Formats: sequence, C-alpha cells, structure tokens
Amino acid sequence: MASSGTVAVKTAKLMMFSGKRDPMEVQTWLFAAKGRVYTPLVEHWRERVMMDGPVDVAVPPEIKMRSIQTAATYFEKEALTWWFLVNQRREAPQTWAEFEAVVQAQFLPADHARRARDRLVRLEQKGSVSAYASSFRDILLQCSGVSEAEALDRFVRGLKKDVLVEVLKSRPKTLMDAFHVASAVDDAIFAATNMQSYSSFSVPRTHVRTDYDGRAPMELGTVTGNAGTKTHTCYSCQRVGHIARNCRAARGGIENRRQLRTITENTDGTNEF
Repeated sequence: MASSGTVAVKTAKLMMFSGKRDPMEVQTWLFAAKGRVYTPLVEHWRERVMMDGPVDVAVPPEIKMRSIQTAATYFEKEALTWWFLVNQRREAPQTWAEFEAVVQAQFLPADHARRARDRLVRLEQKGSVSAYASSFRDILLQCSGVSEAEALDRFVRGLKKDVLVEVLKSRPKTLMDAFHVASAVDDAIFAATNMQSYSSFSVPRTHVRTDYDGRAPMELGTVTGNAGTKTHTCYSCQRVGHIARNCRAARGGIENRRQLRTITENTDGTNEF
C-alpha cells in the first residue's frame, strides 16, 4: 500500500471570507470550501492509496489538517484575526466537521435558525416564480432540520393562487418537482398575458365597428381636433365661435340695409308719376 504522506494537489480557487456575520455568506463559503478544498484533497488521496468507501473512512490526520489549513488561507480581516487567536491558543479543529462547527459558532448569529424559519413561513410569491424560488432556497439553506416534506409544503403554500392550483394538480413528490412545475406554469401565464396584450393592439380591420350607413366611424380627433371642438372666426364681427351667416351682430345691419333699399325703391317709383 502506498504511503499516506503529503499529497500534491492543485486546489480550485476559493472566494475570500472576511468574517461577516451573514448566515447566507457563512454557509455558502463553507459549502464552497468543502467542495473546492476538502473533497478534492481526500479524493486525490484515495486515488493514491486505492481505497473505496465513504470520504471520512481511514482518512489520515495530515490530510484532514492540510484541508483545514488550506481553507484557512482564504480568511481575511475579522476571520483572519479570529483564526490567528484560535491557533495561538492551540484550539485549532482536527477534522473538517470540527472546522465547520467552529466557524459556524463564531460567525453565525445565535438565533439565525429561528429567524430563518420565521422568514420561511412568511415568504410569499410577489413577482416571478424564479425570484420566489431563489429567495426560498437562500432561506432554506440557513434553516436546520427542515425535512423534504416540510420544505415542499412551505414552498407550495407561498405560491400565487393560479400557480399554486396547477402545482397541486401535478402532485409533486419533491421540492425540485414543485420548482419545475411552478416555473413552467409561471412562464405559460406570462406568455399568455403577452399574447392577449398584443392582440388588443392589433385588431384586424374587419373587426372595426361600422355606423348604420356602412361607413366606419371617424376618429374623435378628426371631428374635434386635438385641442377639443373645432373653432371658426366670423368675417363680419371677427369673433370666434361662429360664421358670418350666423352672426347675430350682423343681422341688425342687414335688416337696416334691406329697409333702406325698400324705401329708396318706393321713393323712385313715386317720382316717376
């Protein structure tokens, strides 16, 4: 059997952790650290010694310590200060499980699990299913001890009514099934809404209502103009709102001229006799 000495392995790049007490940031960093540091080291070691079985079976202490020390090189600011004090007091964890536990104890808020559960219960779909599902997963990651059945129930209850009905009809067995069905329903509703909106703005000409004489009604703007009722200026009195033949002010002058013309004609006739 090959020696279980130092294993030369190139680890994937890991994001830095500053020690911010944000449950989401702590949990995602630990998840990434395990996948990019601990697991590759152990798997490479297994290939060297040709062993099978669960990850933690017969993994030598030096491999575990190397994974912890490598992950700790991605600490900065407050996290780096804390790690320095841990090593100074000789309280460094010896296994990866211990490493995760001390990081969580130091940087996770004391009541983060309870607050996360409260947010999970209150969470409801306000916009798209994808946005709701993303928020649901983030909060679920911060909760501990939530079973698959409970997570599925919480997710479905928070959906909008029209989406919820379709998801219940599909009878999903897992949370992932519910994600897929809800997303498909939400996409279909969005597409149907867009199709209806498009139809309302592109009505065929044959569907336009006609008046009793068969002519299509004119647009309101062609009758009244953009600013309201169309206006006219009287050529007689120069006032706005009527034409000369309907001008009341001019009627008196017209009548006077008619009377004068009649009198003149009568006078001329009398003189001829």
